[in-house]
Amino acid sequence: MAKSSSNINLLSESKPTGYSSFLGWALGIGKLIVIITEVIALGAFIYRFSLDKQITDLHSEIQGLQLVTESYANSEKTFRNLQSRLSYAKTYDSNEKLTIKILFDIEALFPQGVSLQNIAFVPGSVKLTAQAHTTDQLKTLTSAFQGSNDFSSVSLDQVQNSPSNNTLTASYTLTLR
Repeated sequence: MAKSSSNINLLSESKPTGYSSFLGWALGIGKLIVIITEVIALGAFIYRFSLDKQITDLHSEIQGLQLVTESYANSEKTFRNLQSRLSYAKTYDSNEKLTIKILFDIEALFPQGVSLQNIAFVPGSVKLTAQAHTTDQLKTLTSAFQGSNDFSSVSLDQVQNSPSNNTLTASYTLTLR
């Protein structure tokens, strides 16, 4: 018998079809996309370690600064207390100067023969009691108060006659400007 030989060539090159060339191209691009994605993920993973180190460093710095701030707390409390007392003293001093000025202004308005019996400083006004021997002296005093630029209103609250010692006592409320 004669042997028939048939040629089988496994390395034969077949003509690529459109589908097989597209499939080869897509697999090549797909491999490239997977590699790029893995590189980006690895880079983000490594960058995360640097961010964690920065966060740890910031926490350490914040704790150090917090300790420094807490060490100044007592000094801050003392300073604020001193500021508060100085502010109070300044207000008290300016109020005292105003009170003294008003007192001198009122004293200058008193005519001869009229005496100041009592004075009280109320916020925004002054209440006083004056004693005179004649009604003309009280009229002069009332006119002086009304003519003064220091008072916005003058109120004669009460007048008492004391025949036993021959005096008139008048109570005034002077509203300050």
